[in-house]
Amino acid sequence: MITGDYGLEPTRIELIANGHNDTYRIEAAGASLAFRVYGEGKSWIRGTSDLRFELDLLTYLRARRAPISYPIERSSGDTLGTGTRHYALFSWCPGRPVSANELTLPQAERLGAALASIHAAADAFVTEHSRYSLDQATLGRAAGASSTAIHRP
Repeated sequence: MITGDYGLEPTRIELIANGHNDTYRIEAAGASLAFRVYGEGKSWIRGTSDLRFELDLLTYLRARRAPISYPIERSSGDTLGTGTRHYALFSWCPGRPVSANELTLPQAERLGAALASIHAAADAFVTEHSRYSLDQATLGRAAGASSTAIHRP
């Protein structure tokens, strides 16, 4: 997939997260990239439109210089790959996770400014793709899968 779809020869592939999606760190052409293999069986994902919504949003935000990881186009020009599972390649965001209890005031200010710029840039976003809503019906379906019900007083 990486070689054929993106024209890259990976020198290293490392699984960095698995769960709803599997994410790999790919080393190729002297750079790090993130390769996401979308999971299956999520009750709230209705189809590829949900995945394309996310990829369109990130592409839109990148064009507005928001500080985000963005999808990289395949040689076909599409950002979503399809095989046994859907997949996408993203730019790499360097750094390390910081827990809330070790976040300094300057870091919190930078984080707040970055999140504000992302939200401001997203205000005018439009796409033909729809995205699931995490509403009571969707959460109820997800809870039903784990036999936990959501009750409101």
